[in-house]
Amino acid sequence: MSDVQDNSALKWIKGELDSTIDSARRSLEGYVERDGGGEQIDDCIAKLHQIYGTLSMVQLFGAALLAEEMELVAGALRDAGSRKGDAAAEALMLGLVQLSAYLEKLEIGARDLPLYLLPTLNELRAVRDAPLFSEVALYAPELEQKLASDPVTGKASISLPALARRVRHPFHKGLLDLYRERDAVTGLKNIAKVFNLLEAGSGTDQVRRLFTVGKAVAATMGEGNIGTGVATKRLLGRIDEEIKRIIDDGEQVVAEAPNNGLLKSLLYYIACSEAGDNPLIAQLKVDFELENTPITQSELERERSRFTAPGQELVESLHAAISGDLTSIKDGLDLFIRDESADQDRLFSLVQPMHKLADTLGMVGQGGLRLRLKRQADRINEIKSAETSPSEQDLMLWPGISCS
Repeated sequence: MSDVQDNSALKWIKGELDSTIDSARRSLEGYVERDGGGEQIDDCIAKLHQIYGTLSMVQLFGAALLAEEMELVAGALRDAGSRKGDAAAEALMLGLVQLSAYLEKLEIGARDLPLYLLPTLNELRAVRDAPLFSEVALYAPELEQKLASDPVTGKASISLPALARRVRHPFHKGLLDLYRERDAVTGLKNIAKVFNLLEAGSGTDQVRRLFTVGKAVAATMGEGNIGTGVATKRLLGRIDEEIKRIIDDGEQVVAEAPNNGLLKSLLYYIACSEAGDNPLIAQLKVDFELENTPITQSELERERSRFTAPGQELVESLHAAISGDLTSIKDGLDLFIRDESADQDRLFSLVQPMHKLADTLGMVGQGGLRLRLKRQADRINEIKSAETSPSEQDLMLWPGISCS
């Protein structure tokens, strides 16, 4: 599958989008720096809505989703005021930086996939206390509807509860080996054997497919094609809840109310895995229409790094210079604070380097520190304009400027 996507429509509107994103950023900065202001945040919301509409029109839905989430956060910031102001403003600033970088990648042919933006999307959702996106929800949103619409097929096995009770202990033992990583490969083999027995003993398609998919995930984890991280371990552990339901309520009840959310999460890892020589993986991809998967797990990690790494590398490469500039500013402030007879011109001379450093920090995505530094510079300008001396509160706050 080609990694290049035709985003030719984007080139005609990219300039306008960049200008609107920059305008939204300036409105947000104006709102934050003035400790709130309805006009600035309303303008920011309007610009974000315009960005969302434009991106939706050209069917760049991943980028549009990011714009939509930013618009919702901006609305929450306006309504909530300062309660979560700093966190929301920083998340918005980082979101705007991410959107610009994302559009640049799309312009040169990268695929528009919301999964790439998942960390940023969840940062935005977290500051307004909204449920976080899962990789599954963004990966195959139509799959859950398809699973829910399937009628119960097959006849429930009256002997399945007894079988489930009998194999549950070996299943727990396999999970324990996997969790403790004493012998994860053996643990996964034993888990797959249990699922194989339950699959064979199931009478309904709804129950059988859970164990078929679970068996495939366990086997693929054992082969190293799916990572044995916390998420996959927990998913396999959650199948124990369904085994317990079968023991307590019987197969028919479970078949009529299957845990499709769990099944969909397991299928996500099937879709992201490479079938290779595993016929079961290949067949499941066909059965659940996952054979045209847009990206594998390894590709997802690589593509995500493409969108985020440049900023991270830039931060690292500039860290020494930024730290040096920041140290120089702090030293200047310290000298002024310690010297009671210090000339205020020494203090006023720090404003320009503070603004310059703030802009550098903004370019590498350090929105929170940028805003703090600009506030301090603006406060010094206010002191200069009013021809007054710094207050005790000012003198207490200035030494606290840092990269943390």
